[in-house]
Amino acid sequence: MTYKLFLVEDENVKIHSFISFNLGLLMTKTPMKDLVTHEHHRDRLREKVFIEPNSLNDYEILELILFNAIPRKNTNDVAHRLIDAFGSLSATLLAPPEDLVKIEGVGKSTASYIAMLGIILERNLDKKSDFPKVFSLADITTPLVNAFKRLTEEVFIVFFLDKNNEIVSRRYFYSKSKFKVDIDLKEFTKYLNLVKPEYVVITHNHPSGSCVPSDDDDNATEKICMICALHSVGLLDHIIVSGEDYFSYYYEHRLDYIRNNVELKLK
Repeated sequence: MTYKLFLVEDENVKIHSFISFNLGLLMTKTPMKDLVTHEHHRDRLREKVFIEPNSLNDYEILELILFNAIPRKNTNDVAHRLIDAFGSLSATLLAPPEDLVKIEGVGKSTASYIAMLGIILERNLDKKSDFPKVFSLADITTPLVNAFKRLTEEVFIVFFLDKNNEIVSRRYFYSKSKFKVDIDLKEFTKYLNLVKPEYVVITHNHPSGSCVPSDDDDNATEKICMICALHSVGLLDHIIVSGEDYFSYYYEHRLDYIRNNVELKLK
């Protein structure tokens, strides 16, 4: 049996909202006061969107998103578990659904909803970036600068190329760390196997500071170069962007050194 509880806002009996709940759930699991408290909390967050949206933190934004996917449960804990697991709101939205469902409180329906929003985010970034159809450093640097200038955390954009250097696919990977380069190598390998490119170009941003590579950047480049070599894929370049400046591993001959290291390790 299903009942509806109507919350009255004032003497005019204006319907503020309602909660639908199952009688068995009410009696055995979730007290009515908790259901009412959750609904009031949701109303306060929704009101915040209208009054002061810029004051919303990432946890609150994700919680608001989860209201639509999880209609009658407390989503605060789920939002914290997701962002703590993936490192940021952006990384959560772009996480693979098979990884999302591993988080407590996230089922297939919720995971597919989050993943759908990630697809929308990724396509919106692509439309604003105007990347060339064929890769060349001269043609891609300006679109990369434009794409990265809107971001405040480290993001990888990986380009997958065919034998003619035509960009056949690209993928955004959000770093779990705001302080150092951190790409999910398992996810990267999965896309290599899926797309089966001839070449790969990796790019990422330094939101603050210099575009000169760090030791972490070199180590990540070598790991990615190793994975590419094991899959018979050529790593053409690693481009780092900071503000209007950029650094190319290929044109600075840093990639040659890394390739040689990889070849020695594979012998």
